Amino acid sequence: MISVCGTQKKFFFSPTAIDILTKKSYIFPNLNYKRRGAMVFCGRPFENIRIEWDGSIRVCCYIKEPLGNVFQDDIEDIWNSGCAKKIRDSILDQSYKYCDKKFCHIAARTNNVVRGNGIPGDSEIDSDMKKTISSCQPKRFEFAHDHSCNIYCASCRKRISHIPKSTVKKLIEFQEDLIKKDFIRNVEYFNISGAGEPFASKVYLDLMKRINQIEFPKLKIDFLTNGLLLTPRMWKNLEKLHYAVNVINISIDAAAESTYKKVRRGGDFKRLQKNLEHLSQLRTNNKCKGLGFRYVVYSENFHEMVEFVKLGQRFNCDWIYFQLIVKFSAFTDNEYRRLAVHNKNHPAHKDFLKILRDPIFNEKNVFLQNINPFREKSLKS
Repeated sequence: MISVCGTQKKFFFSPTAIDILTKKSYIFPNLNYKRRGAMVFCGRPFENIRIEWDGSIRVCCYIKEPLGNVFQDDIEDIWNSGCAKKIRDSILDQSYKYCDKKFCHIAARTNNVVRGNGIPGDSEIDSDMKKTISSCQPKRFEFAHDHSCNIYCASCRKRISHIPKSTVKKLIEFQEDLIKKDFIRNVEYFNISGAGEPFASKVYLDLMKRINQIEFPKLKIDFLTNGLLLTPRMWKNLEKLHYAVNVINISIDAAAESTYKKVRRGGDFKRLQKNLEHLSQLRTNNKCKGLGFRYVVYSENFHEMVEFVKLGQRFNCDWIYFQLIVKFSAFTDNEYRRLAVHNKNHPAHKDFLKILRDPIFNEKNVFLQNINPFREKSLKS
C-alpha cells in the first residue's frame, strides 16, 4: 500500500453501501463494485466520503492515507483535491496501489488482473461506470467521528470508550454546520456509524435529531450498531427519522451467550435477542429496507460461524456478513497473532478451514467477503 499524497458481467460484493450498479430499489447495500472482462471497478473513491474522529477525510477505511482534514480545510476542496484524484486514477489504471489488498476483497481481486497501459478505453467501461466516473459526487457520507461505545469488543478495543464533554460540544457544533452545506445536503445516504455505537453517542444522537423530512426529503440512513440500545423505546423516540431508515446492520460476533460474553464485553445476549425480535418485526413490516448481521472472525469465535448463519436465518436477515479481524492499534503484535486464526501458522488454522467447507456458506444471503479465498482453499484441500 502506497502513500497517497506524496466478457460476461459479474457482480461482487463489498461491505459498504453505495448504489452505483443498479437502478432498482436500494435494498442490498453492497453492490458497489463490479468486474467487466479484466477490469475490476470500485466506486467508493468516486462516491463515498468518510469523516473520522480527528477530522480526517477518507473515501474508504482500507485506504489509510487521509485526503485532508475537515477541521482545517473546506470539505468540498478536500473532495476535489489532488490526493483524491490520485486514488481515483489508481482504480481506473487498475493498480489499486493505495488500497490495503490484504483485507479489502475488492482490491485483492486485482492481483490477478492483467493491466493495460493507463486508463482503460471506452470498450472496457460500461454506462454505469461512466456515469459514476463523470459525476464524481459523493452519494454516501460515513459518520465515523465519535468512537464512543457502550461495550468493548475483543476485536477492536480494551475498554469502554467515551469522548470528553469538551470534544462532544466541539463535534456537535461542527456537524451542525456541516449538514447545512449544499455539498452534504445532496448526499443520498448517511451511514451512522463507521466508528463507535450510534445510540451511545451524544454526538450521533444530536445528528439524528437534526435530520428531518423537510430538509432531507430523499435521504436514506444506514445504521451500524451493536443492537443493545436499539430498543423499542429508542425506536419510538426516533419516530421522525423513520421515513429515512434504510438498512440496519447489527454487529454481533457470536451465536451463543457464552461466546458473546467473552467477545462483546459489557454486552447482554438476552437483551440483544429481545431487540433482534423487535428489529426482525420492523423488517417484516417494511419499516426498514434491510436487516443485516455482522461477524468479525477470529480465534475466539470462528467455531460458531455456522451457528451464526442459522441465527441470522432465524431472525429473517437479508444478509449475513463475515469478515476477518483487522489489526488495530489496540493490539500488540503478539495479541494479534493469537487472534488471527486466518494466519496459516495459527494453531487453529486447519480447524478454521474445515468449518469453511460447510455448505451453509453457499446460502444466497451469506457473504464471506475477504474470507472467500480461505473457503476456496478449504474446498480444494
